[in-house]
Amino acid sequence: MARLPALLGAGDDPRGFQPEHPLLARTWRENPGLRVTTMPAILPVLTATIAGQRVTGKEAKRSLRALYARHGEPGPGPAGLTMAPRPELLARLSLDDYAALGFDRRRAAAIKETARVASRIEAKWGEPPAVLAEYLGHFRGVGPWTIGLVRAVALGDADAVPIGDFHLPNTVAYALAREPRADDARMLELLAPYAGHRYRVIQLLGRAGISAPRYGPRRPIGPPPGWDR
Repeated sequence: MARLPALLGAGDDPRGFQPEHPLLARTWRENPGLRVTTMPAILPVLTATIAGQRVTGKEAKRSLRALYARHGEPGPGPAGLTMAPRPELLARLSLDDYAALGFDRRRAAAIKETARVASRIEAKWGEPPAVLAEYLGHFRGVGPWTIGLVRAVALGDADAVPIGDFHLPNTVAYALAREPRADDARMLELLAPYAGHRYRVIQLLGRAGISAPRYGPRRPIGPPPGWDR
């Protein structure tokens, strides 16, 4: 309950964010209540993000639903929600248990390893996002893409950028410079004027429904294979 205000975005500070780009300025005006929120726990976000590595969004959701359905607990109240599995259970499950739920060995091993030290990870809540980023960087299977999303979603870091996403650099470049293709370096260059609010810009681009032109076979959102260690 003490963390509920953060979950609702009360800790977000959009002061100083004054986008001059016409698209961003218009979308910002159209979404006056948009906030970067903070989750009350880190590990469920980290687990869900690891589940999304190198697979389609549908595959990630299917595996997570299976994990929650088999090993989660009923949430309080009448809504019929399911709580995340307890960390000690996630650490105890075997790689074969995860495989039966649709997780490959690499993602399963990363979930197990981080779940073993869940209390240390949760102790980073309330610390500067860079503290959590440095700690997570020591885990095998947790790289820049995963850390960037966890910083943004779990800690409400308005400046977080998930490096290594397959689509995001193209989206940013097309929206801000009408360039259909870009790499991470170009994306960071275009986001540099919004330092301190780069994830806020990414949120606004999502609200605006912007996407770069597609010239080839579609690929799901997420990091390229082998990005996270």
